[in-house]
Amino acid sequence: MSQANEAFVGEDYKEAVKLYTKAISLNSDCADHYSKRSHAHIKLDNYKEASDDAGKAIEIGTQDGKVYLRKGIALYHLQDYSNAKCILEEGQHKSGGSDSNISSWIEKCVSQLRIGGENSTDTNINLPETVPKIRHDWYQTDSHVVLTILIKNARQDDVKVQFSDNTMSCIVRLPEDREYSLGLELQNNIIPTRSAYKLLSSKIEVKMQKADGIRWTKLEAGEERASSIKQFKPAEGGGAPCVRNWDKIVTDLTKEDEEKGEGDAAINQLFQKIYAEGTDEVKMAMNKSFMESGGTVLSTNWKEVGKDKVPIKPPDGMEWKNWEN
Repeated sequence: MSQANEAFVGEDYKEAVKLYTKAISLNSDCADHYSKRSHAHIKLDNYKEASDDAGKAIEIGTQDGKVYLRKGIALYHLQDYSNAKCILEEGQHKSGGSDSNISSWIEKCVSQLRIGGENSTDTNINLPETVPKIRHDWYQTDSHVVLTILIKNARQDDVKVQFSDNTMSCIVRLPEDREYSLGLELQNNIIPTRSAYKLLSSKIEVKMQKADGIRWTKLEAGEERASSIKQFKPAEGGGAPCVRNWDKIVTDLTKEDEEKGEGDAAINQLFQKIYAEGTDEVKMAMNKSFMESGGTVLSTNWKEVGKDKVPIKPPDGMEWKNWEN
């Protein structure tokens, strides 16, 4: 299973499906195996298989709300909105009603049911066109994770972004009754009340403040969240998601960056520009060198860093130490 999980985290979803299938052949009564293979199938747009796997996990007897989310997402993409809504509501109940991702997908189902009526699974109904894949990317600073969604000229009234301690969801109403949705279970915790988004002419920029000043190795949690996470205790209001566009916070965060002058902000802007305008090889080189070197090396040369693991190179006069918990 560890190899399957590694393949999933590495975004090799086809290999993950193969390895989860092997795990199932060895233990066909483990709901977790089916749940994880369902997640991999969703990443591959194999929604029928994802629905079947999540259904099998539920049949075995799992109480994990994420399985119901995956079943609901698969049914939604299979245009079975009524059943998707029912299974998502059951998952919301099992998760205590605090999962903003499930809430977002329930809203999507309700929206489609309003468009198509109660018989929205009827193939004669004129359903909205399939939304083309929209790119998103991310980078991080010491204090923030910044997600960019490449949607041009989005209008304020058409965008809804929600944050919770470890999730982010974005729903955008597009022309011709289409809809874009992105739901992420984040690798580490954020501070919802210090996270915000802003609309630019070429993209939507989502800026999330880290709950801990640790370096993220990836954006999404995958199947297991990082063991180094320190649990963040929400401020007043418990774990309820933030559903506002925090205009004042955006201003404050921008001001904080500007106050750094030509220091960290300028360097981060330069790296961001190089990454945004770079080729796929440049991006792979920057990600690989930074992660493998513990943040001590940042290279744009894929031919150089792609050959082997990038060694840790601390600044002159400093010594690298691995700290044990």
